[in-house]
Amino acid sequence: MRAMRVGLFDEGNLLEMPNLAIARYAGYYRARGDEVRHNRLGHYDLAYFSCIFPANWPRLRATIANLDADHVLSGGAGYELAASAVGQIARWITLPPDLEAFEPDFSLWPGWPWSLGFSYRGCIRACDFCVVPHKEGRQVRRVIGSYRELLRPEARRSPKGHHLVDMANNILAAPEQELAELWQEVRELGITIDYCQGFDVRLITQAVAKEMASLPLYARWRDRAGRWQKRRRLFLALDHSVLIPQFERAARWLLEAGVAPSSVYVFVLERPGQEADAMKRVQAAAGLRLRPYVMPLDDYQDAGLRRWANKRFYQFVPWNRYRRRRGRQLALEM
Repeated sequence: MRAMRVGLFDEGNLLEMPNLAIARYAGYYRARGDEVRHNRLGHYDLAYFSCIFPANWPRLRATIANLDADHVLSGGAGYELAASAVGQIARWITLPPDLEAFEPDFSLWPGWPWSLGFSYRGCIRACDFCVVPHKEGRQVRRVIGSYRELLRPEARRSPKGHHLVDMANNILAAPEQELAELWQEVRELGITIDYCQGFDVRLITQAVAKEMASLPLYARWRDRAGRWQKRRRLFLALDHSVLIPQFERAARWLLEAGVAPSSVYVFVLERPGQEADAMKRVQAAAGLRLRPYVMPLDDYQDAGLRRWANKRFYQFVPWNRYRRRRGRQLALEM
C-alpha cells in the first residue's frame, strides 16, 4: 500500500497554540508512514480543514477552492457555525475514538514547547455564546486517567518545570475527589498548569479557593523576541452582572487564601448594546484590585470599553471622559 499525501489546514497560530485536532491527525498519519504537510497548497490524497471561529471559515473555504485534493473533510465549531448561519444544518463532528486517543504531533508548530490537551469534556452550563454544550454535551466527563498522559513524551520522562495547558471548559464542575487527585498530581509531577478558560465563580467554595491558591497556575505568553514565557495567572469568568455577588465572594476567598490581586484576570464578556452591564462587571473587578479583561462578542460593536479596561486606563481616566476623547479622535480620523 503506497504512502498517501495528507494536507492539514487550520486558521494558523490564531490562539498562539496548536490546533489539537490537526495535531492528532498529524500523529496518526505519520505513524502510518504517510506524508503530512501543514497549511500548504499542493496535491493531496486527503485534506483536512479545522476551523474554530466562523469568521475565519471564508478564508479556509477559499483555500479549498484552490486546492488539488481527492478528498476533503472539514470540521470544527467555526465551520459548523458558519454553515448554520447560511441556513445549512450544523453537523457537530467529533474525532473518531481512535484518533481522539492518538498521541498528538506538535512538530507542525516547532516553536511550541508546552503540552496541550483536555482533562474533561463538556460543560454543565448553557451559556448563550458557547457551543460546548451543543457539541460535547452538558455533562462533564473525564477523558484522561492522569495528567501524565497529556504530557509530551519527553516531558513524561522529566516533568519538573514543564507547562501543561488544560483546555477543559469548566474544570471546577468535575467531581470533587477527581479534581483533588488531579491537583495533587500537578504538585507531585512538579509541573505548572494553565486553565486557559475562566473559572466558574459559582463553583468556587472557600475550600476550593484555598486549593487554587496553592496550585502553580500559570499562563503562557510570548516576549518581544517571540520566545515563550509563563507567568502566574488565575482567570475568572464574569459573563453577566447578576453573577457579581458570587464573583465578589469567590474573589475575596482567593485573596484571603493568599492569591495576589495582580495575578487574577477577570474575563468580562461584552455583548453588543450592553455596555452598561459590562461596565458594572469591569468596576466590580477593579474595585477588588483585580484586572478586568473585556472580550467583545463582536469587535465591530466595540465602543472602546475593551481598550479602556484592558490597558487599565480606568486607573487614571474616567470612562465618560475617555469615551468623549476617543469619539473626537475617531471623528478626526474619518
